Amino acid sequence: IGEAIQAIVSSAPFDQFVESATSKESKVFQKFIKAKGLEERCRLLEIDHKDRKAVARSMSQIEAMGAVYPEAEFSMSNVVAMDIETSSVELTDGRFLTYAIRWRFKNESVEVVARTIDGLHGGLMRRALEAWVAIQATLPKLVVKKKEVEPPLYVYAHNGSRFDAIEVLFSILAQDCLPDDVLKSNGKYITFTWKNLVFRDSCLITMSSLKSAGVCYGLETPKGSLPHKYLQNCESEQQVLDRLHGCVTWRQLEPYMDWFAETEKEEMQKRVVGRSWEEWRDQQPLRIEWQQNKDKPAFSFYEEMSSYLTKDVDVLYELVAKMGAQKAADYGADIRKKCPLGSIADHIWGHMLLKP
Repeated sequence: IGEAIQAIVSSAPFDQFVESATSKESKVFQKFIKAKGLEERCRLLEIDHKDRKAVARSMSQIEAMGAVYPEAEFSMSNVVAMDIETSSVELTDGRFLTYAIRWRFKNESVEVVARTIDGLHGGLMRRALEAWVAIQATLPKLVVKKKEVEPPLYVYAHNGSRFDAIEVLFSILAQDCLPDDVLKSNGKYITFTWKNLVFRDSCLITMSSLKSAGVCYGLETPKGSLPHKYLQNCESEQQVLDRLHGCVTWRQLEPYMDWFAETEKEEMQKRVVGRSWEEWRDQQPLRIEWQQNKDKPAFSFYEEMSSYLTKDVDVLYELVAKMGAQKAADYGADIRKKCPLGSIADHIWGHMLLKP
């Protein structure tokens, strides 16, 4: 419906929706950005920001104060961090199958893994949604205008707006339900709600990979790289399960390794004259690590995957906690209410303005 309305508006004459700017009687609609900076500074000085004379008398003091932000608190008491691992089967038009999900709420970390074909086709996500709904039910009620209301549970996934959210939406739709408050932009699901679960993407604030964001916030990030290609483009769902729960050697995983996964961006943009691709590959940390482990006995792929997934979810949980506390302390912004970076920037900008 929204796309149909946009098509009608874009094809209609401009003056059908906007008053002519040439008419002296008409006024072009303007929306001013609220001068929150003036309000906050006047609040601290105990001045009515609507009293123009009082503001004028104190303007030099107001300007000298610099940017002032409201007080805000951030808590992980209603936040879940989650991550999913997916596989695919050849000739299925790229439809990915979720074979593992892990989430963390406070100090409890839970993992579900596919052991049947039904689990690959949405069974895991249904279990995860049920678990999150159960967590939300334990949260204390909020009091808004003297009425008790259900509190939201925020579910964060890194890059979830383009990846994890898709699987969540598939699972919701499969239950003949529809999400609420869907905000989509440029192919990304910024946020949406279902049964008091609010899905958010931490990447829309950090604008970087989870590893880079973790480093910026002083978090210890996982080393190495899991060969995810091993479970991609498999012959069948059964082969996905067999590989997931079977044993394999690092030598067997060689065709599925991404040798440049840990390579710095600057290194990727350099070319050394006379160096072959094979020589360049052999210099990469992942290739060196693989050389050291290629002759070791077979290991459980699931246990290796689970270890990486656990570390990733822990990093994400700690990242949201640190990022939320920092944005609240420095800018008075609650990332649970201002989900993308643009909303935080708009919040900061508004509190720098002394005039609308």
